[in-house]
Amino acid sequence: MPIYLIGVNHTTAQSSKDGTPQGDVQKAYVETLAKAIRDVNAEYVAEEYSEEAQAQTERLSLTPKVAFDNGGKHRFCDATQEERKHIKYLGHQELHREIWMHDANWNISNEEAQAKAWALAIGKYFERRERFWLEKIGDIKNNRVIFVCGDAHVDTFGKLLEAEGWEVHVAARGIGVTDEDRHNFQMGVQYLHDHPEVLDEEWFQEMGVPDETESEQPQ
Repeated sequence: MPIYLIGVNHTTAQSSKDGTPQGDVQKAYVETLAKAIRDVNAEYVAEEYSEEAQAQTERLSLTPKVAFDNGGKHRFCDATQEERKHIKYLGHQELHREIWMHDANWNISNEEAQAKAWALAIGKYFERRERFWLEKIGDIKNNRVIFVCGDAHVDTFGKLLEAEGWEVHVAARGIGVTDEDRHNFQMGVQYLHDHPEVLDEEWFQEMGVPDETESEQPQ
């Protein structure tokens, strides 16, 4: 069965303080999602978001209501903070902070630290997060699914899905994405191209987070 990806900016398009669309961008997201559900007769709408994220950001996803109103089931798929530790995932903001403060190049500029953080996120840490999503939808592979994710993940998650036998379509992308978002992503892609060795760095361990698999004792 096919899966249809919709790429968004989480804050500007996917969520609001009260879970209802505010402004043109969020209304466009709701309309796009509703139309996609109807057009492909989607049975499930999954998304890169979690109940924990809703509580932490005090922003509710717009997606569940749109799914239910158009005959689909909804599923949160993103990892909680505890689950991120388990899969050794770091986001670009965490990476940026740690690189800026602790990089081996002590004279690294803030701009280069940001580019390097995006490069690491795209080239190493995205896959860890996306594989978690893949597991969350593994049981509905024989259904028609729409998956909403950050626009930066559309290409990489699409390739991962295809490698796992999914029929991938991009229903929409760029919803709410800003010029700054595009600049940051392209900056990371360019840095990764110029410095492929960056992927040898494992900042999850550099941050001192214990490797649970290594610390486990035989039972």
